[in-house]
Amino acid sequence: MLSSANQSDGSQPQSGQTGRFGDRCVDDQVVIVGEVGIPAHGISPNAQAVQVLENIRAILVANKADMKDVVQVTVYVTDMRAFHDIADIRMNYFPKDGPTSVIVEVSKLALPELQIEISAIAAV
Repeated sequence: MLSSANQSDGSQPQSGQTGRFGDRCVDDQVVIVGEVGIPAHGISPNAQAVQVLENIRAILVANKADMKDVVQVTVYVTDMRAFHDIADIRMNYFPKDGPTSVIVEVSKLALPELQIEISAIAAV
């Protein structure tokens, strides 16, 4: 079964409401792609990371899952110096032995004000 996970009522988010670009629930997985913290203009990478992780948590809850169900995370940052701060923030969201993860520095993201983007896969 393939269903949209964008809103708990099945509707698409309004512009500026969230950073959801592509979320899907397929059989026993919730696949979250390109989650960003919107609005991002003037917001620090740390604040963007918190917003992204809160968005991911909301998507998971809407699909009867939790952060402990996340098995893989890919983090894209525009400045690798944010690595340690993001790692510390992440510890507040995932269990001690959290998901496998990769962090990649990219020259830019979809919008110039974005500094972090996260994709995740949860097994439910």
